[in-house]
Amino acid sequence: MKTDINKLKESFDFLQYLQERYGFKTAAEGGAQVIRPCPICGCEDGSCKYFTDSRYFICHNCGTSGDVLTYLQKADRLSERQAEERFRKLCADDIAITALSDIESTQTEWLWYPYIPRGKITLLTADPGTGKTFFCLYLAAAVSCGRPFYGSGMPYTEPQRVLYQTAEDGIADTIKPRLEPMQPNFGNIMVISEDQSQLSLSDERIERIMRRYRPALMIFDPLQAYLGADVDMHRANEVRPVLSHISHLAEKYRCAVVFIMHNSKMSQNQALYRALGSIDIPAVARSMLVMGKNPENPSQKVLCHEKSSLARHGQSILFEVAPERGGILFQGFTHLTADDVLSGRRETREKPSVTKDAAREALLKLFGEGESVELSAVKELMEEMGCSRRTMYNLKRELELQNFSVGFADDKKTYWLLPEVDKNEFNKRFETANKSAHS
Repeated sequence: MKTDINKLKESFDFLQYLQERYGFKTAAEGGAQVIRPCPICGCEDGSCKYFTDSRYFICHNCGTSGDVLTYLQKADRLSERQAEERFRKLCADDIAITALSDIESTQTEWLWYPYIPRGKITLLTADPGTGKTFFCLYLAAAVSCGRPFYGSGMPYTEPQRVLYQTAEDGIADTIKPRLEPMQPNFGNIMVISEDQSQLSLSDERIERIMRRYRPALMIFDPLQAYLGADVDMHRANEVRPVLSHISHLAEKYRCAVVFIMHNSKMSQNQALYRALGSIDIPAVARSMLVMGKNPENPSQKVLCHEKSSLARHGQSILFEVAPERGGILFQGFTHLTADDVLSGRRETREKPSVTKDAAREALLKLFGEGESVELSAVKELMEEMGCSRRTMYNLKRELELQNFSVGFADDKKTYWLLPEVDKNEFNKRFETANKSAHS
């Protein structure tokens, strides 16, 4: 049986909860405790007070007042029922369970459809020198003054705030000079000072910024600099709690969070696994963008949409970094994939794909009137047609072709035989012909 909610309120230490969760400071003043900052509006002028006798708080700045349930409703945007369930869980009185019938479906909000969702984490991975900083500054500039993103087809929107946090470039000598040609609203682009203490993703200052300024976009460059000194980015059990915390904050404050990451040097891996650190990092992200140089034109960059959990994949985008011409010049779309870009493969996808029927016809034509064909000839045909190895071997199985090999090591030769050919008879004929050729 559930404990009466009022009894739980009497035993619940609201001030301790605020201190443990957020690190808020309190100070006695008369018969009340002053809370700085206000957990609802973030004001720090002492307007928020908590009365321990009545377990009641009021903020004269934002006008919010009530008990711990009111706080949960306002701070976490919960319904009355959800707030009670959350409170019971905090009191360890009951496990909060919500039936899906009580949850209202919502649509994903987008900062840039389908590349960057709001309220979620997006990864941007790239090698050094590919323009990732310029590109993220383009994102910041667009959001700061409400400009539409490339290819979105959207009109101008309301200017919104951006937090741009970087551990690699100086703000005054690099970031701002690069932003100036992009003509942003500098009043909407902010940075948390790290002069006194280094910022990490577990730092309570991040939520304070989110609560107070409601940024639409937060960029951290690079991710590994903000995980925290005691977090090994290659260990999933250490990375996951940090990213889950940020994911919760992103959803709570409807903020798009972009983490910039470097690629590893393991070039044999697929693009999804090339990012440094634990695979849990791209697993937590709802969208993953990969940036690299165009194999056909190294001065041109390519932005590829490698992972998309909330919408169809976006087309890969071509652009150039041109500070003297506004920073970023977009040049259309391409069929290049992230694997193409990272491996340096040239674009071949504009050629029409080879159908299985065409490949079957070509393979049978290679046999002609004969009963066998050397595998090396099959491979040459496969390369000439642009046909995959998988397609050719699927055809071999469907046509019930037989495999026949002779010799060893460098002298080994393999043939494909028609299904009606007797291997023993073929071997005899092959040996006879081979002896005749060497007599």
